[in-house]
Amino acid sequence: MATVSLFKTQMLLDFIHIPKTAGVSICSAIGQTHGHRPRKIKQGAFVFSCVRNPYDRAVSLYYFLRDKAPNYKEQIMIEGETVNTYWEERINQIRPVRFLQPQKAWIEDVERIDKLIRFETLAEDWAEMRQAFELPALEHKNGDTSRPSTPWQEELTAESIAKIGEIYADDFKYFNYKRIL
Repeated sequence: MATVSLFKTQMLLDFIHIPKTAGVSICSAIGQTHGHRPRKIKQGAFVFSCVRNPYDRAVSLYYFLRDKAPNYKEQIMIEGETVNTYWEERINQIRPVRFLQPQKAWIEDVERIDKLIRFETLAEDWAEMRQAFELPALEHKNGDTSRPSTPWQEELTAESIAKIGEIYADDFKYFNYKRIL
């Protein structure tokens, strides 16, 4: 991965927006249209993305789908289900939906990623990006306003944790997140 000294030599930014990883906030800060679609990387751009703990991302995905994405909700959710019944019982329906694909799937066809920032250390990582590229502070956009303040560790059952571990096994390995067995 690139260091701050390399940042200064490249001013054009290209952000790979993985769903539920602060992407709307980041896109707004760098002036890039947000969206989750494959696209050609700009020539000479500094390419970066943001990743998130797969368990935390899974909980965030559930609340986003339930409360903010009516098209997806109609396709893959059952009225009244919980975050745990969703992840425990929907494994076969979840896999084909691009929005829910593992984070690795969003970047595996990208020729290079110059920097990966982490949702868990976003304040520190963004401070480095701000300094290197003279970017504005991040504004919190598109957050989970309906998500309880309960940490994912207290919200997910052991069975949900196991299913999420299966679905996002590549993310745990590739991005070096600790998988709970």
